[in-house]
Amino acid sequence: MIQEGVSLFMSLIKRYNVENNILKHFIKFYWFMESDSEISIDNKLLPVNNTDIIINYSSPVTYEKNGKPVIPDRVHFNGIRSSTEIIRQSGKVMVFGISFYPHGIYPLLKIPMREFAGKIENLDNILGNFSGFIADIMADNNISAKERIRVMEKIILEKMDCDCLDNREKKIFSDFYVNNKGVKDFCVKSGVNIKYLERLFFKYTGVSPKVFSRITRFQRISREMLYYRNYNNLTELAYDGEYYDQTHFIKEFRKFSGVTPGKFLNDRETVKHLLSEGEY
Repeated sequence: MIQEGVSLFMSLIKRYNVENNILKHFIKFYWFMESDSEISIDNKLLPVNNTDIIINYSSPVTYEKNGKPVIPDRVHFNGIRSSTEIIRQSGKVMVFGISFYPHGIYPLLKIPMREFAGKIENLDNILGNFSGFIADIMADNNISAKERIRVMEKIILEKMDCDCLDNREKKIFSDFYVNNKGVKDFCVKSGVNIKYLERLFFKYTGVSPKVFSRITRFQRISREMLYYRNYNNLTELAYDGEYYDQTHFIKEFRKFSGVTPGKFLNDRETVKHLLSEGEY
């Protein structure tokens, strides 16, 4: 019997911390999802401000983008997207994910992330057999999950250019993540040229700082709507999300979610939110 819905996902997902101190600057966490029985996934993926590598050991995953199906290889990643996608998968599920910080995957790929914005890319196209090697290590059930992660981290470090971001660039990203109140205001207070900031974001994240800020704001307010707060009206939502007014809030929300805020609250929970910022 196939179990439908995503409420059971919380019990299927295990999250692991990054072990290596250097990689902690680039990778948020790892996650692993495995089901003992058959399940059916047919859910909406919301825009988020980070990129995950997906290693799928089970039946193929199908993404639907603008009504067109995309079936990637078992090891793939999604560039930062500004619109929703549908994900479908059926059967017993076994998926491992590496969740990077917004700027974190560039040192591994060494290709400007602007090329991958809104796209699903097979990792083999960029890293060759390296991705398959990682997948084989993670599939080895003879060692513990933590030991598998340690071995994988060693391999990632050998491929990763951890020094490609200088200290100034690292500080700009970390400050922007914390003080994400507006691009112009940030540049003035930080003494950063806005064109320079845009080049950094396009190179390392794939999107402009303005789009990144909008996605981050949507990500925060949509999560709060689902899990943390009860809202009485759209005006309260718009105020809490720091939108100009209710009209601006509805317009932005529809752009990123594809539905109105009211319909969003009535829809099924999304895989994305259940994974607590992890991709998939």
